[in-house]
Amino acid sequence: MNTPYLIIVAGPTASGKGSAPKKIQKYLGLSEDVQNIIVDDLVEKNPYYRMEVSKYLNGKSQKEQESIFNEPTDKDIDFFNNLYFKSRKNTDCNSGEIITQDNQYLKSCDQINDESLQDAFEKSINIIFETTGVHWPGWLFEKYKNSLQKYNIIVA
Repeated sequence: MNTPYLIIVAGPTASGKGSAPKKIQKYLGLSEDVQNIIVDDLVEKNPYYRMEVSKYLNGKSQKEQESIFNEPTDKDIDFFNNLYFKSRKNTDCNSGEIITQDNQYLKSCDQINDESLQDAFEKSINIIFETTGVHWPGWLFEKYKNSLQKYNIIVA
């Protein structure tokens, strides 16, 4: 069996994180059969996140909404940053329910993302892992150091 690849794609929104993996896959001759580990996709589907974004945009004109995304104010940026991380870490990724002491059995988007990553490592399949690149994903190399020994690693 060929050594699987872990392709770590880092960069801000609209930096080419979506197209880079396909180019790398083509260059390496890898099949399309890869596990995409993209926590942002989970957060965007989180009912809590979707509801709060809708509330924030509710009552604003089309022009105001476009302005929020094209020329965000510090208030807009703070809102979306805080909402993103609260949705990612403190709510159930599937139901949107806030995670408390009483319902710790619920799974955050981070937990689901980590489980998907663990599952891919156990299956020794090719993985595309997306990150903003703001921080080096050192946790990944520490937490999965044994699994990573079986992988070719590319950071783009």
